[in-house]
Amino acid sequence: MRCYRKGIVIVFSLLSLLFFFMGFYSSEGPANHSISKLIFSDAISIFLLNSFNVLVWFIISLIGISPIMILKSIFGMGAGWHALSISPFMYYGSSFVHGFLEWLVCLLVFMFTVEHLVHLLAYFRKEIIYEQLKQFYWRTVKKTIPMVLLILLAAAFIEVYVSNRLLIYFQSL
Repeated sequence: MRCYRKGIVIVFSLLSLLFFFMGFYSSEGPANHSISKLIFSDAISIFLLNSFNVLVWFIISLIGISPIMILKSIFGMGAGWHALSISPFMYYGSSFVHGFLEWLVCLLVFMFTVEHLVHLLAYFRKEIIYEQLKQFYWRTVKKTIPMVLLILLAAAFIEVYVSNRLLIYFQSL
């Protein structure tokens, strides 16, 4: 069952690049928003909002439609620099670490979606038993979701205390 994971990562990476660059080259003009300094409560808010979104992705992945929301999010990552009046190189340079962590979360949910569909199909074909299917879901609840939430927590704090400070500095140049 695990031999296809490399393929999933490659396909997702290629789709990510495609949607990221579609967002990057979207026709939005700079909005010239100023960047305010974020604080601890902003990190918590970002974490809670991102966690809610990702938990919704996990739920809708059960019917196989989470990739649409994931790729829309990656498109938004590509288009993010349009809202500011700084170079996209400065924007992505300052946002790389937290952006990579958020991309990693997208990858994990995408992988769960594909693996869920593979497990479900295998169950209906009687290639695996109910206990194996149940074990897959239990592992997701016990390990994957907590790991995703920890990554989101780290990403939120890096966004507030590193990326935000760098963006403010770059905008002042």
